[in-house]
Parts: sequence; C-alpha cells; structure tokens
Amino acid sequence: MDNRLDVGQLLEDSDQKAAAVEQLASVEEELTQTLERLQEVENESICKIAELQKQLQDKTAEIVDLSVSSQLSTLYRREFRISLINDIICMMIFQV
Repeated sequence: MDNRLDVGQLLEDSDQKAAAVEQLASVEEELTQTLERLQEVENESICKIAELQKQLQDKTAEIVDLSVSSQLSTLYRREFRISLINDIICMMIFQV
C-alpha cells in the first residue's frame, strides 16, 4: 500500500466543499426569505378574509332588514286596505 496523498486532489476537494457550503448557505438564506414572505402573504390573506366575512355579515343583515321592512310594508298596506274595505262596508250597511 502506498501512503502517499494527492495534495492537488485534496485541494480541489476542499475547494469544491467550500463552494458547496457557500451555495448551501445562499439557498438557505433564499428559503428563509421565501418563508418570511409566505408568512406575510398568509397574514394579509387572513386579514382580507376576515374583512370580507365582516362585509358579508353586514350585507346579509342589510338584506334581512330590507326583507323584514318590505314584509312589514306589505302587511301595513294589506291592513290599510282591509280597514278601508271594512269602512266602506260599514258605510254601505248604515246607508241602507
């Protein structure tokens, strides 16, 4: 067995390892930045969803209020007509 070392090969391996470690650090930094941006986008989305849910609740309440108001208006008109018809009938009965 030969105990000789190829110094050139060792230097080349060392350079390749240093380049790989540097590239790994760069990729890790990019990943960290991407994850931070993803968290920001997620938080913005959660806020927007909450805002839209509130708007939906408000509009739903408005629709219910309008529906109730419309139903009450219809009932008042019917009641007025019935009252008017009753008055006319009473007038006709007492005029006879």
